[in-house]
Amino acid sequence: MVALTAVHWMDLGKGGGGEVNGTFYSAKECFLQALSLNETSAAPWNLLGRLGGGRVNGRMFSEKECYIRSLVLNETSPDAWNNLGSLGGGEVRGRFYTEVECFEKALSLWPKRERKGNAVTWTNVGFVGGGKVNGKLYSRNECFQEALSIDSTCASAWYFLGQCGGGQVNEQVFSRKDCYLRSLQNVNETQKTPCPLDNTRKRCAGILVGNFPYANPKECFLEALSLNETSAETWNLLGRLGGGRVNGRMFSEKQCYIRSLVLNETSPDAWNNLGSMGGGEVRGRFYTEVECLEKALSLSREKDKDNVITWTNLALASGGNVNGKFYSAQECSLEALSLDSTFAVAWYLLGQLGGGLLNGHVVSQKDCYLRCLALDATQRNRSSLNSKRKAVAWTNLGMWGGGKVHGTSYSAKECYLEALAAHFKNVEAWFHLGLEGGGRPLHGRLFSEKDCYIRALSLDETSPTLRKGEKALAWTQLGLLGAGNVSGKAYSEKDCYLAALSQHESPLAWFHLGLLGGGEVHGRVFSEKECYQKSISLDEGFADAWDQLAKADGGDVHGRSYSRQECLAKATYLREHPTIEV
Repeated sequence: MVALTAVHWMDLGKGGGGEVNGTFYSAKECFLQALSLNETSAAPWNLLGRLGGGRVNGRMFSEKECYIRSLVLNETSPDAWNNLGSLGGGEVRGRFYTEVECFEKALSLWPKRERKGNAVTWTNVGFVGGGKVNGKLYSRNECFQEALSIDSTCASAWYFLGQCGGGQVNEQVFSRKDCYLRSLQNVNETQKTPCPLDNTRKRCAGILVGNFPYANPKECFLEALSLNETSAETWNLLGRLGGGRVNGRMFSEKQCYIRSLVLNETSPDAWNNLGSMGGGEVRGRFYTEVECLEKALSLSREKDKDNVITWTNLALASGGNVNGKFYSAQECSLEALSLDSTFAVAWYLLGQLGGGLLNGHVVSQKDCYLRCLALDATQRNRSSLNSKRKAVAWTNLGMWGGGKVHGTSYSAKECYLEALAAHFKNVEAWFHLGLEGGGRPLHGRLFSEKDCYIRALSLDETSPTLRKGEKALAWTQLGLLGAGNVSGKAYSEKDCYLAALSQHESPLAWFHLGLLGGGEVHGRVFSEKECYQKSISLDEGFADAWDQLAKADGGDVHGRSYSRQECLAKATYLREHPTIEV
């Protein structure tokens, strides 16, 4: 059996560990063995600290305690001072050293030829915000530049210099993007120095130069702002992701856009984003939604394709003044589509506004809905329809008789089913599905015609959507189908007709109210006969109403008195000569 000395154990640990007397020892176990034999050696304490600390001769030492023990034994170790500084500093031989003081000690002790060590320590000084080194104050930026002037392969220093917006290294200027590219080029996962990027920062650098689109960029923007709160672009990007906590303070989406504009009032994207949030106060002045969008467009290049979003938002805000000219909502939608004819939301809005003339061609309302639905599946998040708009588009397409989307023909009824698949609470879709006799939304439960009217009327109470005529028709149809419960309240047939007439007078509702003996509408009681008279006054071609008025011994219609015989004659003639509706 071979007995190793403390020095041999340390050398074995430096090599990553190895086998001794048939047992494999990891690097950490080697350093623990070395210290169990000799606790007065500074080097293994520092190396054990790098591995998180451990138990030596029955006592547990944390990472920081290991560095402190190393420095108590040898105050001239730049590596141990750097490591202690990276943990916030600590007390060595009765004196507390701050993190910057630790780094300053390390830099004063590193030999000039030790490029890697110097670069890492300068990077750490920059990471904590900069500080005084050898009597001179260095900013965060300057620290990273110093690190890279010593070792231009230090990936971490390139990354953090990029977070600070870029800078000059060895008399060459590097942009923010250049720095991120350099950091990625210098990443080496097998390097044993602290210079490589961790996986999170690799993803962040990748995002910021256009790679790794699957990664979450929010953590990158938060880290960037923790280092540099004066980057307007980063505040704007963080706002797009809903905001977040920066240096201990929570910023909402809107607050991020405002911070961005306080730093740079010439960003059209930030003005557009603030406008989409309803506007806000920038440098003591409140800007309305429309004013923000107007600012965005006035700052953009006229034919900039990115303006499609701002023009669309201005259309949503009912239009506004751009460079001294007023644009209606319809004109805003057309401007958006003239820049990008694949923008689904703009097609949807143009459909809502009745269509229009685009690039010399008339686009009908129906065509607008067909285009927005065809494009929607291919759109990015910022241009795709949300579930409510998609449901409205399908419903309106159904009201136009249906059409072909993605090569598939949809009937009116199928359009209403698609609408409900997109948004199950679309009132209009339920109403029109009722008119089509009901159906199976989402290929699930069958909803009868009556079920559809009940759904439409119940939803309309909390989210008024139906026009008065539609609501009256829904109540009338529900009455004809035997009535039912709406929003938990039971309605009789008569209640349904009264509810219909409270919304909109229709000959059918008056007629059926008459059959049930009449009732009170708008504070006045109408007899059975008066109901038939009201029905005929609204539709003189209603044969059944004339027949019922005859049974009530006739009556006045539009100021003329009709006898029983005249009413019967009218009913007979209308049945023999029915009106053909076109």
